[in-house]
Amino acid sequence: MAFVDTQDLLWTELAAIVQDEGLSVYDIERAQRGGLRVFITKNQSPETDGENNASTESGVTSGDCSRVCRRLMDFATVSGSKYGLSPEAEIEVSSPGVNRTLRLQTHFSEAQGKRIRVVYAASENQPAGAALGMLERVTDRLIIVASEPQGQSIEIPFIAVKRANVEHKF
Repeated sequence: MAFVDTQDLLWTELAAIVQDEGLSVYDIERAQRGGLRVFITKNQSPETDGENNASTESGVTSGDCSRVCRRLMDFATVSGSKYGLSPEAEIEVSSPGVNRTLRLQTHFSEAQGKRIRVVYAASENQPAGAALGMLERVTDRLIIVASEPQGQSIEIPFIAVKRANVEHKF
């Protein structure tokens, strides 16, 4: 499985289709046999954005996923071969979920103030490791996590991040 780059023309095409349905692309992953996994979210709005309000992503319904999936299946049938998709491609559409993967800088920016888990490689200033804690800040080159339980801030360069996700407390 490989994620599609945001600069890829496939991302642009799929994002336009998803946006036409009043939603946003969170991420796209190429699946086996020329298929796709597309993660969608509700567009952010002032009424639902913010720390104390319901998550905007919780509004993605099965109807939204079905509608987008049908549109993407039509796209794959008509234009998919230009992008390495099978005309009968398996296409999965879903919300990224509450414990969503953080891969892109925008993912980290949207998760600021939330509890995350990150596994990182060694960098100039620190050995490889893992951290669980509040994502305090995101810059162009690094993320800053207040590690639990002591609250010590850890600066992790983006290039060192191996894996990260929101870690929702249930």
